[in-house]
Amino acid sequence: MAWDANGVDSGLLAQRGQSGSVVTSDEVAGRIVNMELTERGTLRSVRGPLEYHPASWGAQGPSATAYDSPHLGIFHCRTEGGLRDILLAHFDGGIWVHEPWASDWALLIGDSADSPEISSPLPEADGRPSFLTQFEATPNGVIIVPQGARAFFYDGSYIAPLGFDTAPGAPTAWGPRVRQVYDANGLFPDEYDIANQKGYAHNGREWIKEDWPVEWETGAPPAVGTYRLGSIDNAVFSNSGSEKLNNPMGGVLQDGEWRAAVQFGDCWGNLSPIGGMSAPVRIHREDNLVKERKKDSPESADRMRMQCAWADLPLGPPHTLFRNILRTKDQLHTDQPGLFWLPPNATTGGSTFATLEDNRCDVYPDNIPDSWLVLPAKQVEPMPTFRLCKLGFGRMWFANTVSEPGRVCNSWPGMWGSVQPDTDVYPDATGAAVTGIHAAASGMLFFTETSTYLATPNDSGVGPPVYRTISPVVGCVAPNSIKTMLSGLTVWLGRDGFYSYDGNKVVPVSEDIKDDVLKRINSTWRLRAVAEVEPRMGEYRCWVPVDGARVNNLCLVFDGSRWRERTDIKAAAVCVTRDDRQLMLALGTVATTGGDHDSVWVLDHEAKGVRTPSARNSIVETSWLRSVVSRRSNTPTQLDLWLRESTSGEVTVEVMRDWRQHPLASGAGEGPKLYPDQDTPPFWDTAVYDEDYANPMSGTTIPRHLVKRRPFWTNVALYVPSCEAFKVRLTYAGDMEFVGMAYTTQDRRNGGASLPEGT
Repeated sequence: MAWDANGVDSGLLAQRGQSGSVVTSDEVAGRIVNMELTERGTLRSVRGPLEYHPASWGAQGPSATAYDSPHLGIFHCRTEGGLRDILLAHFDGGIWVHEPWASDWALLIGDSADSPEISSPLPEADGRPSFLTQFEATPNGVIIVPQGARAFFYDGSYIAPLGFDTAPGAPTAWGPRVRQVYDANGLFPDEYDIANQKGYAHNGREWIKEDWPVEWETGAPPAVGTYRLGSIDNAVFSNSGSEKLNNPMGGVLQDGEWRAAVQFGDCWGNLSPIGGMSAPVRIHREDNLVKERKKDSPESADRMRMQCAWADLPLGPPHTLFRNILRTKDQLHTDQPGLFWLPPNATTGGSTFATLEDNRCDVYPDNIPDSWLVLPAKQVEPMPTFRLCKLGFGRMWFANTVSEPGRVCNSWPGMWGSVQPDTDVYPDATGAAVTGIHAAASGMLFFTETSTYLATPNDSGVGPPVYRTISPVVGCVAPNSIKTMLSGLTVWLGRDGFYSYDGNKVVPVSEDIKDDVLKRINSTWRLRAVAEVEPRMGEYRCWVPVDGARVNNLCLVFDGSRWRERTDIKAAAVCVTRDDRQLMLALGTVATTGGDHDSVWVLDHEAKGVRTPSARNSIVETSWLRSVVSRRSNTPTQLDLWLRESTSGEVTVEVMRDWRQHPLASGAGEGPKLYPDQDTPPFWDTAVYDEDYANPMSGTTIPRHLVKRRPFWTNVALYVPSCEAFKVRLTYAGDMEFVGMAYTTQDRRNGGASLPEGT
């Protein structure tokens, strides 16, 4: 080899990200595949994945549900103040919930689900691209949004459709009717209200005995309760004239009119739209200022008040827990129009959440005075069939409805299934379909394929949010690709690459991989790209379909400034558990020693046993390295590698020259080992902890004990004569931890001295 004195050494290249640019910094790799960033700042081969809950493999292991396709979603959350863990997955045509106590999955929504609220199976996959099933966690449960079907709400114990998509019918009004009584001369000296045909509506005066039924002849009329309906004017009376003809307690019952409607509610407090209005209950003007009119003694004007009943109350769907009756005040005398919540009983003490705490009875006797009606009815719109939702500002936001893809609306605060009226907006002026929605630190982000909008709270504190355009040319194509990193940076997949939003502006972040990676993405199926943020290192991981695939077969990893690649799993959906484990779970396909296998997998965990993943290559490939002395050909002579001792294998080193991607036939020599030749360590993949260890340096025997794997360096002889640029590729099918590298080159103008050996 050339004399060492003529060699030029590079600095240490700690390459942690890749770039496809022709000319790059030496600190940027050309390609990094199946290597993860560690807490120590090194790159280590991706481990695992490990099957989370093994599918059935017969006599070799436990029997469980088979994870048949289509794979459409996976989600984990906690409810009940963190006491209840919920793991949901959409596969095999149904939505399943994991039951660890039963060591199996239970069908939650599907053909054979034990749920009377779900009368039909989920829509079958028709082979066309569509969004994945959406999940959104709330403080008391999770919203499940299958594409093309009604959304559901699940609290860990009970599942039902989210909210109500129809309004109740109108109740029947049972009010008093006027009856005229004629005397012998054909005159009608008295006119009074009597009970209706159901016997529920009366006034407060004693009935004339001749109207009593036969069974009441020997007694008084039955007690019919207190009478409070009606507007009384007690100030209209006169003390003039004969005392016998005046009633100082009297007054006038004014003409009145009332209507009612019904509203359903479920066990989570969601309300239905207000139903149709009933026919009016009417009462007619009456006075008792003259005491001889009906009584020999003075009669209180309050006894002229009425009571009525509301009948044929509509019954709600099976998930209805309660019903509210909403009534107007006296429409002829009130200055407060509209409907008000009707209390459940005629007592002034105590309160409850509903008028009727059932979904069975169909009659409600009403003697509630107007003065007790203080809570206005809450207006609610029918729950639409939507494709996207997200929690933000204390309410649920719904977007991309089936009938109006560009529509956005939101719920009442804390009522995730009750759509607030007059909140409809169309972020895009052209009505383009909303393709993404995300809660960021600065507000709610809404996306179409070609634009981005931000919704922030109104400065006044009331009224709808304020929308403004963040980018009129950059949008989102995959709603499940939108994630916020630990740094607060929100990243997503757009039409021509990845973009980020830092609270101020939208900027591209994938220019380095645009030419050789992003152009391979299948533009038809990219809407199913999925992403998650790895909780340990805070990396953004996005799985995309490349090279014509319909499944996400490539993972792109972004650490905030650099990109890497992974191919360990074809992930249809991913999630991170919201508990102390912080596991990243993926629903998809892994190549194992027994063939491709579908399951739920735990990423970055070693897998030993029946379903061990097949060996795959970890690759660190440099960018094109040039002579340290500019604009001169050079000859690389040596490569120094800094590794961390791991297994007993050898790294394959390949060299390319002068912008050609094919390795040289004679480039690297014998591959360097993944451990030092001196003081050889016990290998982590073969060492037995409870055996003694013979130290080759001291010749002593010491007990096995756990130690940290140490870094070491090794070198590889190269010979690429007189090249303009060269590239080095390190490949290993197993566990390799890469620290950095350096290289030595000989300038072609080194004086012609070439010695076999030299110092």
